[in-house]
Amino acid sequence: MLLVRYIYQVYYNPAIVFAESTTLKAEPKNSSEDVVTLHEGTKVFVLEELGNWKQVELTDKTKAWIDKEAIKEVKK
Repeated sequence: MLLVRYIYQVYYNPAIVFAESTTLKAEPKNSSEDVVTLHEGTKVFVLEELGNWKQVELTDKTKAWIDKEAIKEVKK
């Protein structure tokens, strides 16, 4: 478990949801299918950025896209 946590900290940028609530999308566009709704304070890991979207991974390994304005990355 410690190795997995270390890998996340080294390769992924942790971020926190600052929007009161936001919906993760299957693709980086508003018309895409909803994946899950997150609430303020949820921790995610940023994988990549595309335009106004960031692909994130949740602790349960769910990967989806979020509006980049909804999160703030934690400085390493």
